[in-house]
Amino acid sequence: DDGSTKPDDINCPKPIEVAEHITPAFLHQLVAVIKLLDRTGLPLIKLLAFWTEISTSSEKSLYKNLFLTHNLLGIDKVFKADIHGNYLTQSPTPMISEHLPVLMAALKLKADDITAMMSFHPPLTDELTLKNLSIAYRYSLLAKILHVKVTELPDAIDLFGDPFRSAWNALDLLEI
Repeated sequence: DDGSTKPDDINCPKPIEVAEHITPAFLHQLVAVIKLLDRTGLPLIKLLAFWTEISTSSEKSLYKNLFLTHNLLGIDKVFKADIHGNYLTQSPTPMISEHLPVLMAALKLKADDITAMMSFHPPLTDELTLKNLSIAYRYSLLAKILHVKVTELPDAIDLFGDPFRSAWNALDLLEI
């Protein structure tokens, strides 16, 4: 920076808030995460996407593994970082419906699956944001774990509980 950039011009994401203390509730959830890792065989970085946004901060981040592969960047450059290293912060916000081929390839879904997710709760809106990509990934991962079609997920969640509320909820759903 040559000093001409004003602090208001910098597009930085809000810092992630981290609890300062290890609490019994945290330890309780940690036990469930460890059991889920064993039960699903998933890497931690994928499992954590059930409760938070897809990671973007390292060379081995889930976002980079999903959306920044050579073949997908050749199709669509909207997923690249901006000059500050932030992802999907363009203005105006791009629409998911305009970038379906990359989403279908990265998430291994059909266009109908992505469209169906827009009616789920929480809904996937048409805005191409990290939050919405995380929701889509979360649903696609759950469908794969449960071996059900994406369109059947709302019924499974209604019947067995919402696995995205906590690690114990997810573990309960898998054990049922």
